[in-house]
Amino acid sequence: GDENNASEMGAFCNQFDKICNETGCSTIYCHHHSKGAQGFKKAMDRASGSGVFARDPDAQLDMIQLETDSEFINNYADNQSDTAWRLECSLREFPNFKPRNFWFKYPIHVLDDADTLNKLYSEGDPKNNLSKSGKRSQTPETRKEEFDRAFDINSDDGKTALQSDIAEFLGVSTRTVRDRVKEFSDEYSTEKGSVSRKK
Repeated sequence: GDENNASEMGAFCNQFDKICNETGCSTIYCHHHSKGAQGFKKAMDRASGSGVFARDPDAQLDMIQLETDSEFINNYADNQSDTAWRLECSLREFPNFKPRNFWFKYPIHVLDDADTLNKLYSEGDPKNNLSKSGKRSQTPETRKEEFDRAFDINSDDGKTALQSDIAEFLGVSTRTVRDRVKEFSDEYSTEKGSVSRKK
């Protein structure tokens, strides 16, 4: 069928449900991103074709390449051919886990245990341009997106993160982190050096 046709893709995905119901097994399938850079989209919206691919699965794991330059590769990669990647998720029944970064060192993927990739943005993320230019947008929306990302990457359980870790990630002081928490107090709180996300 046509991957851009919602009704055809809905019928296609229904076949997976049939397999699961009749066999008692889970079904896993692999799909690809649409053309062009995808960093400006949420993980669930990067799939090529119909939005059915975002709505139908119970769990999605998305791999996206991170943008690096020659200086970064020279400093942190073992080989010039290594590439940096991030695994993100969209889970229907469970809280999303913290994004995981890794290197692709042909022919294997290796977790970035040293956290050298944490500060990188995915290809196509508009915040990459701000980082390159040395400018920071001062709109509340951009500050909120930046803070959300810093919290998600530095929180192991999706509920709390250290002020110091968020500050280091953003390149600001812990005082600035506390100010951001006050600004976004409808969603965050802070106590004893820790930032918590409200339910």
